[in-house]
Amino acid sequence: MSMSSYMSEPESLSSEAHVANKNTPIYVAHGTHDDVVPIFMGNAAFKVLESNGYSASWHEYSMQHNVCVQQLDDISNWLQETLK
Repeated sequence: MSMSSYMSEPESLSSEAHVANKNTPIYVAHGTHDDVVPIFMGNAAFKVLESNGYSASWHEYSMQHNVCVQQLDDISNWLQETLK
């Protein structure tokens, strides 16, 4: 799970990737009004995961660099579904 984050060295993912975790679901969330980590940086990290064959899902929330109730509900649902 990645929340309001980014990749500092996205080019290294392809050389560090391992088949053992290629199918591990990754929840990527970001606030549309984040003034700490701009949303384009989080989305760029998501796109790197996606282009390297990872099972990542992108989620945007109308918030700053924090957590909102909708995000917590979505994370709960995602965890319950993922960990079945």
